[in-house]
Amino acid sequence: MLISKEEFDKIFPAEYKRLLLECVNGGLGDYNNLNYYSAEARRDHTPSARAILRHCHIVARMNRTLMERHDIRVLNRRGRILFIFNDKLQCSIKKFDSRLRTSSNPTKQADDFKAQLPLDLDEPAELANFFTGYKYDRAEAYYDVYITYPHDEQNYWEWKISGAEIKEFMLNPSANIDDIGTVSMKKRRVHIRQDAQKEAKDAG
Repeated sequence: MLISKEEFDKIFPAEYKRLLLECVNGGLGDYNNLNYYSAEARRDHTPSARAILRHCHIVARMNRTLMERHDIRVLNRRGRILFIFNDKLQCSIKKFDSRLRTSSNPTKQADDFKAQLPLDLDEPAELANFFTGYKYDRAEAYYDVYITYPHDEQNYWEWKISGAEIKEFMLNPSANIDDIGTVSMKKRRVHIRQDAQKEAKDAG
């Protein structure tokens, strides 16, 4: 059974969305850290190598963040790292193309995930699958972070959780996430910092 964006929002609170956003931003920032990879080394990376390394850093950030939490489980299902939120939602980290589609090796597991089917016999049938990932512009100078809910090869819905649309999920009016350099929320207003776009480009 497919769930709507509104139904998803009810069972996936702002805290979880902030956690995902922080880990994606942090992982992408790790790849751009000159202490890890020099500019020369990054020029040698193929597009697939860049995607793999960014994915590794995002997943590592998630693993470190979740070490002392019991409401989010980490599973490795035949090489696919999944994050299970309250035994209701199952997340896979991905890079998105310009149409917010993901690319995977053509396997039954990948097809089942997109088709909203259980990946194992012991998995709850009501567990919903979704992707969290990033989409860079063509020059890889700027990116946005999205949650997508797949239905076979299409997206049933998409949710941008970075940039101006962050106000859609920041339910706590006193929330402040200046540490990731994107948005401040105070007194029920969204303030996009003037230097946010420059910082995002520098991080890209």
